[in-house]
Amino acid sequence: GGDYTWVEPEGTLDGIPGWRESYRFENRLYEAYGVRMGITDREGALRAAQLYARESGAPAGVVLIQEEDDGYGVWFVKNSGNVYAPDKKLIRKSRK
Repeated sequence: GGDYTWVEPEGTLDGIPGWRESYRFENRLYEAYGVRMGITDREGALRAAQLYARESGAPAGVVLIQEEDDGYGVWFVKNSGNVYAPDKKLIRKSRK
């Protein structure tokens, strides 16, 4: 995948059938990281969300990042025909 810099505005995916939030990266958890890297805690949360999306191995259009008041949520398409379905754990590709 790419850099996953595409970020949806808050509430865009909320309540839309076919999408589920997998994980939320809250700004407050990235304060120390932000100080260390010379960025804001919000930018740290975004970087973490992008990394999570990229490492999921999900193809384009299956994963989106949604901006929230308190950070960023990573959302996946619900589809019983793929590994990102809500009843299955997120599968990361092994790197050999």
